[in-house]
Amino acid sequence: MKVKINKGKTIEACILIGFILYKYILMWLRVPNIYTNLIIIGLVSLSFLILMQKKFSRIEIIKVIILFLFGCVTYYNSTMIDIFVATIFAMLYARDKDGIKDFIKIFTYTSIILYVITIILFLLGFLGNVASQRYVNEYLVERNSLGFMHVNAPFLHFVPIALGLIYINREKSAVHKFITIIVLDIISIVIYNYTLSRTGAIIILLLNIIMIFQKYILDNKVTKYIFKYAFITLGIFLTFYIAYKFGNDFTDKSLNRVLSFRPMLALDTIKTYPLKPFGNAFGERFILDSLYLRVLLGAGYISYMFYTYFQIKTFKYIEKDKYLYLVLIVFTIYQLFENVVTYNINFLLTIQFMLYLKYNDEKDLENKDKDINKKYELVEKEFKNEEQRT
Repeated sequence: MKVKINKGKTIEACILIGFILYKYILMWLRVPNIYTNLIIIGLVSLSFLILMQKKFSRIEIIKVIILFLFGCVTYYNSTMIDIFVATIFAMLYARDKDGIKDFIKIFTYTSIILYVITIILFLLGFLGNVASQRYVNEYLVERNSLGFMHVNAPFLHFVPIALGLIYINREKSAVHKFITIIVLDIISIVIYNYTLSRTGAIIILLLNIIMIFQKYILDNKVTKYIFKYAFITLGIFLTFYIAYKFGNDFTDKSLNRVLSFRPMLALDTIKTYPLKPFGNAFGERFILDSLYLRVLLGAGYISYMFYTYFQIKTFKYIEKDKYLYLVLIVFTIYQLFENVVTYNINFLLTIQFMLYLKYNDEKDLENKDKDINKKYELVEKEFKNEEQRT
């Protein structure tokens, strides 16, 4: 029996794998060189060759132009190529019926393999430990980066893997989902024991809570409002409130100390860098963990408006799929405390770009709603049959 191989999809998968591998190679080498530059040039060139063979409607072309304008605005001061790469991914997968599922599957499995390789290279001594220290119960304890560029980076790369696995297994049995969560929790505990990265561990704990109480959290109207307008409610109101309220509080057990002085750093950034349309050029050693402030003050308020627009524009599609909605909630909260902006550690923006390109009107939304409801009805029916058999 011959196995039919779709050459187009295979090349698209290789492009996605190549871009993720590129980020890991940069991390392994620590410093970019001529070979890494050639890799990214080759990947971009191959992407355009494939995209030129696809036919796009007039409205799709207009939307792509808007996405590239978004990329240009963001690149101006931040020199981030991530918006461009996310646009390429969206153009490659948006039209496929199972594009989002295929994208997340390839992203997740590729990330797992490269994550494991990173740990192995560290254990073999090829990658160094970017260590730091923290006081725990009045004892100075060393934190381990496990070969990554920062002690928080192991969780930065693990959280999207965890979310990807949960999304991939969304149609599996309840037992399978439970085992997945338990395994992720065990890995999370191991990572925390080495890195002492509280934020990442709390995010995984939050993921557990949402999975357990998803009916009450995901269907709540207030929750939907907060996360639909997250770049306003969390990114501006909550971020600025925490910065001004706790940024100068250095007392024991203050929120400023609990959050590793993130409010203080946020307050200093707000006072130091003015709000500009195209942002400010931060120094290489500049430390700021909030994605919201990084975008608002680093890339500029025009870029921030783009982020806000895509969050609001695509929310009506995302909330119809409870697992995509879960992904959005976790990433949106994580962005408060970590600069999870690059495409290899945050695939939410790519998903939003796919939905932006794919759906044009309310009719498309109704069709998507029917498809999802039909799919979940079949899954629930299967669960009931399984329960009756046992």
